[in-house]
Amino acid sequence: MKRIGKLVAVIAALMLAGFISFLVWKENQAGKQREAEYTELQNKLRPLEQEKSRIKKELEKLEEGYAEKSELTASAVILFTDLDEKIYTEMYPKMKNRGYVGVLALPVSQLPGQSGCLSQEQFDTLMKAGWKCCLKWEEKMDHEEWFKACEEMMEKIGISQPDIVYFPQNTYKSQSDEFLVEKGIEIVVHHGERGLPLVVTEVEDGMWHPGSRGLRESKTVQLLEEAVELKGNIIFTVGSDIESENYNESQFNSMLTWLKRYCDDQQLVVTDLWEAREQRKRAEMGSGELKESYEEERRQLEEELEVVEGEMEELLRGE
Repeated sequence: MKRIGKLVAVIAALMLAGFISFLVWKENQAGKQREAEYTELQNKLRPLEQEKSRIKKELEKLEEGYAEKSELTASAVILFTDLDEKIYTEMYPKMKNRGYVGVLALPVSQLPGQSGCLSQEQFDTLMKAGWKCCLKWEEKMDHEEWFKACEEMMEKIGISQPDIVYFPQNTYKSQSDEFLVEKGIEIVVHHGERGLPLVVTEVEDGMWHPGSRGLRESKTVQLLEEAVELKGNIIFTVGSDIESENYNESQFNSMLTWLKRYCDDQQLVVTDLWEAREQRKRAEMGSGELKESYEEERRQLEEELEVVEGEMEELLRGE
């Protein structure tokens, strides 16, 4: 009887061990199946996660690009009111090193090659380097006499007619605009006559009236800071018409340092009047079109992102 009892106990123990082994085996099989299912899920999720990451990066890039394109930058112009040879020998090298171009106002009483002026070769070098020129108003001549003298001057130095006229300080009168428009002039540079602002932020319909100030006048730095803050345009004049325009190496270097500081921070560009005007035109005319294109691209990317996230949710739910 005892022998039978022991036999039953052994059989029971073996059966229990076998049952436990079966449970362990079954759990192992279930674990392997879960691991396989998890691996399969990860393999399905991985390309979707990569696609989601790509779309998000595209959205960030789109946002950054739109912000950059829609941001109007302040502009500064350096305008020389005579043809002093120092423009080429002293000021041009300093500006060239910083990638800046200037604008030469052409008096009818001065020509490249004359005594005290830069040579024709130097003038041509500046033009090839991207510098521009404009006409300089002569108050002592009547309108037609002045313009005829300008035509003769332009023919002698070999340039086509600019569409900008620079008025020396206290010579601009709005009555001249009608005559200038008839002659193809689109930009008039003043010194704040008639209460016109020195820093301009918009392009007017018809004639554009950007303001200028002598390099050595008081509060020059404050004026530059105002242009940067308002994202406007300011012109600094260097020449011999008035004392505040006279070239001074130290002050000229100081101005270039201030300009570079804002340029390095991408708050300002030093350019010519044509590009300054076109930049503002593009900003005003293209803002609506740019926004429409941006919103359409963003909508498409957001729809793509929604589809990818939906597929990921379905996989995670086991559907």
